[in-house]
Amino acid sequence: MEAALPAASAAAAADELLQEVTNGPPDNELADVSDESRAYVIYNLLHWAVSKAPDFTRAQEALADLTAEHADFEPREHPDLDVVFSGGPTGPHSPVTVRQVLEMTTSQDVDWMLTYQGEPRPGTWMDRLGLLSVIGEAAATSPGWAATIAEHLNTKHNWETDLWPCAVP
Repeated sequence: MEAALPAASAAAAADELLQEVTNGPPDNELADVSDESRAYVIYNLLHWAVSKAPDFTRAQEALADLTAEHADFEPREHPDLDVVFSGGPTGPHSPVTVRQVLEMTTSQDVDWMLTYQGEPRPGTWMDRLGLLSVIGEAAATSPGWAATIAEHLNTKHNWETDLWPCAVP
């Protein structure tokens, strides 16, 4: 595709290619990912296409539109590779620290905890498991904070959430 892209000057070929890129991978390939993650895949496909064919103005426009919707997206470090191996610490990554989560005591904060799923950003992928881990640490550190969060969950009648095991150690 990389070699053919600059030569895809025919309007039909360019239109077809852009349609495939903006559609993203088939649903069965990304069945369990959020709309945000799917948008990030499409963003990277568009970024790659524009980098390989700088005169592909319709792709540039589509990339600009998607970037306007997702200003926090950044291109992948290795856009030509599907898999990259590297060393370093692994495991869940939380978007907040224990100190920050201990300051989260309102009903709106609990709504955010209930709905947070992660952020698809290269080098800073934050995920739900990381958040849950920090919530568990906060609950162990401050039983009063844990009781406040449990009260909010109780008020919301949210009995099935994965916050319960973390917030009530």
